[in-house]
Amino acid sequence: MLNEYVQEGGIDTHTMRDLVASIRVVGTEDFVCEEWVEEPTLLVTRFEYANMFHTVTDWYSAYVSSRVTGLPNRPHVVFIDGHCTTQLEETWTALFSGIRYAKNFSKPVCFRHAVLSPLGYETALVKGLSEEIYCKEESSAQHRSSETSSSSSPLHNVLFVRREDYLAHPRHDGKVQPLRINEEEVFESLHHWVASGSTGLTKCGINLVNGLFAHVSMKDQVRAIQDASVIIGAHGAGLTHIVSATPNTTIFEIKCDWEIGPAELDFSNAAMIGKGSFGEIVKAYWRGTPVAVKRILSSLSGDRLVM
Repeated sequence: MLNEYVQEGGIDTHTMRDLVASIRVVGTEDFVCEEWVEEPTLLVTRFEYANMFHTVTDWYSAYVSSRVTGLPNRPHVVFIDGHCTTQLEETWTALFSGIRYAKNFSKPVCFRHAVLSPLGYETALVKGLSEEIYCKEESSAQHRSSETSSSSSPLHNVLFVRREDYLAHPRHDGKVQPLRINEEEVFESLHHWVASGSTGLTKCGINLVNGLFAHVSMKDQVRAIQDASVIIGAHGAGLTHIVSATPNTTIFEIKCDWEIGPAELDFSNAAMIGKGSFGEIVKAYWRGTPVAVKRILSSLSGDRLVM
């Protein structure tokens, strides 16, 4: 059934696939139900339980589902994935009238009106984007040459957004996913720089904030972003929080300035170690060194937003 709505090969990237495949029609004699849920309910599969970018996508998908199907303004939600509970659940609770976890059901539960939330990226949030988004980008050297003395604030919060190892999506087979291996070293360098009292730092009033968002509430995460004059973070989903930043906030994105040519990669003994919504992650070799390579799914190779 899903093949009618999802392009060829795309169905394998959606975690809702197994749920739909498990649907069966049974006779009245085989129908067993010990609890009926009368309220309209959204059935949601979260792509990542602790990933802000993917969770924003899930919030949007659930909201669109409630609007399109005419559900009450704040319907109930049941998570049908096996993910853990995190601080991001605070926003789910604020947006919807109730949250339950299917994994905690101890008996057969039936729903009078259940709606399956859209399949991840098959929503207007991603597929409907056609307008170019302007983003002024410059190197750190260019930024230094163009900066001017602006704010007279006695204190500037410099927020370093951390990305910790976490047990993510089931596609990782229960393995902890390491992120940036030298992140602690980078943070300590910044801490030493601020503590050294270098020229101008004391006058400016620099306060370095350790952005360990996994350990604070969602409300405090947003407050930290809004209070920051400067936000530093690694390229990726960890910077999704900057949607809450003020217009004058300066963002420093840490990313590689060099690229490895595809011809330099050895895939002769490649092994797949993970699979995401946009591609698969394989173990390959670069000049004899094992590396992780993310390859875009062939079904998405022509998608401008993905590339």
